[in-house]
Amino acid sequence: MIRPYLKTLLVTLALIAAQHASALTLTPEQQRQLDALPESQRQQLMQQYQQAKRSQGGANETSGQSQQQVPQEGKQPGVVPLGDRVQVAPQTSGSGASQPGRSEQGEDKEEKEEKTAEQILKEEYRKWRAASGLGSDDLLPFGYEMFAGEPTSFVASSDAPVPVGYRVGPGDEIRVLLTGRENQDLSLTVSRSGTIEIPQVGPVNVHGKTLEELRSYLQGLIRERFIGVESFVSLGELRSISVFLTGESRNPGVYSVSAFSTLSHALSVSGGIKISGSLRNIRLIRNGETVSHFDLYDLMLAGDRGADLQLESGDVIFIPAASQRVSVSGAVVRPAVYELGQKNTLEQAIKLAGGLRAEADPSKIQISRLRPDSKRTLLDLNFANSKNQQLVNGDTLRIGKIHDRLRGSVEVRGASPISGTYQWQRGMRLSRLLNNRDDHLNDDADLDFGVIVSRTGENFDVSLRRFTPRDVIAQSGTQADPILKERDSVLLFKDGESRQGMLEPVLGAFRQGLNIDELPALVSVAGAVRHPGTYPLLENHSINDMIHFAGGVARGNNSLVSADLEFGMLIRRQGELGRVPQAIRYNPGNALNNPNSSDNLPVQEMDRILVFSRTENRGNLLEPLLEELRQNLLPGQQPTVVSITGAVRHPGSYPLLPGTTVRDLLAYAGGLTNASYQLEAELIRQRLTAQRAESELVKLELQNPDHQSLTLQPTDRIHIKQIPDLNLQQTVTLEGEVNFPGTYTIRRGETLAQVIERAGGLTEFAYAKGAVFTRERLREQEQQRLNEAQRRLRRDLAISGPQSPGEVDTVEGDDETVIRVLDQVADAQAVGRLVIDLPELLAGNTARDVRLQDGDTLTIPEISQAVSVMGEVQFATSHLHDATLSIRDYINRSGGLAFQADEQRIYVIKADGSVTVPNQSRWFGRTNPVEPGDTIVVPLNLSQLSSIELAKDVSQIIYQVALGAAAVRSFRD
Repeated sequence: MIRPYLKTLLVTLALIAAQHASALTLTPEQQRQLDALPESQRQQLMQQYQQAKRSQGGANETSGQSQQQVPQEGKQPGVVPLGDRVQVAPQTSGSGASQPGRSEQGEDKEEKEEKTAEQILKEEYRKWRAASGLGSDDLLPFGYEMFAGEPTSFVASSDAPVPVGYRVGPGDEIRVLLTGRENQDLSLTVSRSGTIEIPQVGPVNVHGKTLEELRSYLQGLIRERFIGVESFVSLGELRSISVFLTGESRNPGVYSVSAFSTLSHALSVSGGIKISGSLRNIRLIRNGETVSHFDLYDLMLAGDRGADLQLESGDVIFIPAASQRVSVSGAVVRPAVYELGQKNTLEQAIKLAGGLRAEADPSKIQISRLRPDSKRTLLDLNFANSKNQQLVNGDTLRIGKIHDRLRGSVEVRGASPISGTYQWQRGMRLSRLLNNRDDHLNDDADLDFGVIVSRTGENFDVSLRRFTPRDVIAQSGTQADPILKERDSVLLFKDGESRQGMLEPVLGAFRQGLNIDELPALVSVAGAVRHPGTYPLLENHSINDMIHFAGGVARGNNSLVSADLEFGMLIRRQGELGRVPQAIRYNPGNALNNPNSSDNLPVQEMDRILVFSRTENRGNLLEPLLEELRQNLLPGQQPTVVSITGAVRHPGSYPLLPGTTVRDLLAYAGGLTNASYQLEAELIRQRLTAQRAESELVKLELQNPDHQSLTLQPTDRIHIKQIPDLNLQQTVTLEGEVNFPGTYTIRRGETLAQVIERAGGLTEFAYAKGAVFTRERLREQEQQRLNEAQRRLRRDLAISGPQSPGEVDTVEGDDETVIRVLDQVADAQAVGRLVIDLPELLAGNTARDVRLQDGDTLTIPEISQAVSVMGEVQFATSHLHDATLSIRDYINRSGGLAFQADEQRIYVIKADGSVTVPNQSRWFGRTNPVEPGDTIVVPLNLSQLSSIELAKDVSQIIYQVALGAAAVRSFRD
C-alpha cells in the first residue's frame, strides 16, 4: 500500500520523465521525501522513472533532430555550421539512448562543488582585490571570454520575439488561425516565389512584407472571402540563412543561423574570437561592400548595439587582427590588456579599465614604453596634467596606490574581549578603553602587567610604557592611568602564558636600523622566572622592572617561591661590539623588595639577568658565559672561572668576580649541605709558568674566618669533603621461614649470620638447603651479560643461512627451533642469585658467611618434597621426591625425552642454586642422587645449528636464569 505522499511523488516523477527524459529535476521537498523512503521503494520509483524516460526517448530524439541541436564545443546548440548539419545521423526511437549531457556521476560531482551566492561573491571579490597587484605579464586581453566556448544564454529562433522590421521571405512559416463559422489552424510555408497557398483562396504573394503588413493584408483578404470568420496571423518557424565568418574567428566557416540573427549572435555561434583578433573593428560585408564596423567594446562597456545589424543570407563577417594594444595594471577596476581605438590617450585607457580605484594614487602613474631602438623607457606621470598623453602600441601602464595607513586610532590587543581599533582623541587616557574588569578584560588576563607600544617621531621609532591593568581600572584619571598617543598599541597578556609571541614584532623593531657598533635595546631574563625570554629595554629600567616584565619569580606547586633570593647574576656585554662578558652579582630579594637598594641595578642593552633556582642545577644558565670566558685567551692567561665540588647544594663552575672569596663561592653554590665536613677542605690552585703548569694544594678550615676570606684566583678548585657514613641507610630483607621476617637496617660489615640471629633464627619448617639469596648488583651484572649474549645469538642466527646459490642451509627442518630459541631469549630475565651453603653458615663456618650489601634479599622456603622436570620432555611437571628414583626415572615419569632433547647436556639445578652435570657415562644410574627441591633440566638440542656454537652456551644461560627464577617463585609460593 503506497502512502498518499508517495503517490504524489510517483506522479511527479512520471511527469518529469515525460517532459525531460534526459534529466531528473526534483524540488527540495520531493528530494527529501525520496531520501526518506526505504531502499526498496526508492529503487522501485527510480525504475518506473527510467521506464518513462525510455518511452519518451524516441520523441525527444525526433524533436532534437528536427531542431538540429547537436551541441559541440564552441558552437551554439541548435545552430551549427552547414558542414556539420549534413553529417548528423538520425537516431532510432527505440535505442533508449539518452541525449548528450552530463552523466549521473558528473551531476553528483557538480552538486558537491556547488557554491552559495555568498561564497561566489567572496571569491570574485578576492580575485578583484588581488588583480590590483598583477603585473603586465599576468594580465589577459579584455573581452575575449564573452563568446568563448559553448554559450548557454543564446535563445533559439522559435522562442525569441520577431524583431521590428523583419520581412517575410521564402522558407518562413506563417500561422493563420480561423475562428467563427470555420475553425482552422493553418501552417503555411512561403514558397521560393514568395507566395503562400491559402485553401479556398489560392496563392497569395507575401514576399517582403513586415509582420504588421502581413497581418493587416491577410486579415483583410480573409474577411472579404469568408463571411463570419475572424483570423489571427503570426509567424511560426522562420527560415535559416547562411553567413560566412572569416579572419580571426575561433571556428571560421559557413554557419546556418536564424533569419533575424545579428552580428553578436553569429559571433556566439562560432565560439568567439581568437586572442589575436580585433574586437573593435569587426566588419560586416554585404554584396561586396562594408555596411557596418562593429566595436564590441561599445556593446560590452556601454551596452550600445547600434552597429549590431541584422544579418542577411550571404553576409560575410570579417574579423581583422588586432594591431594596437596597451596593458593597464595596478589600482584600476579592471586590470587587463586593452585594444586601442581612435582615442589613444591616457584618460581613454583608464576609462576602458573601469576607472581608478579608491586606493589609486593619480600622481603615481608610470608608462613603460618600448622604443624602436629596442630600449625600454619609463615615464612618470600625474593624471591631473597628463590626461591627453598619447599611448602607443605595446605600452605598459601601471597605476600606483596610496599608502593605506589608518590614522587617528589606537589599538587594543591580547587578553581582552574588546580587542580591536578605536578612534583616538587628544588627551584620552587608557581608562577610556579599560574601565570594567568583567567587560573589558578576559578572565585569564594578567592584571599586574601590560605594555603600551608607541611609534613616535618622523621615523616612527618604537618606545614602550608599562602599566598595571588593575590600577588603571581602580585609579582612573591618575598617574596610574596613562595618556594614550596616536597609533598606540595596548598589549594585554594572559596570566601564565609566555609573552614572547605578542612582543616579537616589537623586538624585531628594536633590532632594526642599528649601526655596526650599536647593541639592540633588549634584555634577557633567564632562570627561575615565570616567563623567561627576551624583553625590550625601557627607559630607566632596572633589574626589578625586568623581573616583573618576565612575570616575577617562579613558584613551586605549593605556591612557594622556588627562586634563590640570595644569589643572582647580571651578565653585561662590554668591549668592542659587546664581545667581552662581565658578571655582576646581585641579591634578588633586595632588588625585588627594596627597589632603592644597591642590588636593584640599572640595566643596559643586551644585559642578561640570571635568576637561579633553589633546587635545580645552575650549570645550564652559566655554561654559555663560562664558555665565553674560556675563549679568546692570550698566551699564559687563564680563564676567570672557579669550581667547587663535594658537599655543597649546587656544585659546579662559576665565573670569578673581582674580589671573590671562599665564602662568596660557597654562597654561589647554595651553601654547605648537612653532610659537609667543616674541619677540613681542599683548595687546588694552578699556576702557569713559562715552562709548565704547577699545582698547589691548600688545606682549608671552613670554620676559620681567615680561610673563608681567602681571595680566589682563576681556575681555583675547592673540594668540600663529606662526613663519612652520614645518613647511610642500608637494608636487607629476610623472607620465608624465619621467626621474624622483614626488612632490617644493617651496619657496614654486618654478615648474614648476624642478621639471621637478629631475626630469631629459622623456624622448624625451614628448608635451609633450599635458601635463595639474591643481590641487586649481581642481577644487574647478569642482565648485562645476558643482554650481550642475546644480541650475539640473534646476530649469529641472522647470518647462519646460505650465503650463495646452491649452498645448503645449516638449519635443518623448519624454523620452529629458531623461533623457540628467540622466544626464550626474549623472555629471559636475570635473577641475581648468589649460591650459598646456609646449613654450613648456620653451623658456624665463617668461611661460608656472607658480608651483606644494601638491597640483599634472603628467602627461606619450607621443606620441599618435590622434584621438578623441565625442558625437552613430553610433559614438564613436578614429582614427589623418592630416594630410590634416579634421574632417568624422573624423566621417564615425565613421558621421556622429546624429539629435540639434548640428552648429552642434561643437568640438575640443586635446591641451593648450584648446578651439577651428572656422570656422562652413567647418568641414568644412582651415582647422582636427586634431592628434594632439585630441578632436572633437559635442554634443547641445537646440533642442527652446527655453525653457531654460541647458541648452546646461550641456551644454557637462558635455561639456568629462567629456571632459577622459577625456583625462587616456587619457594616463595
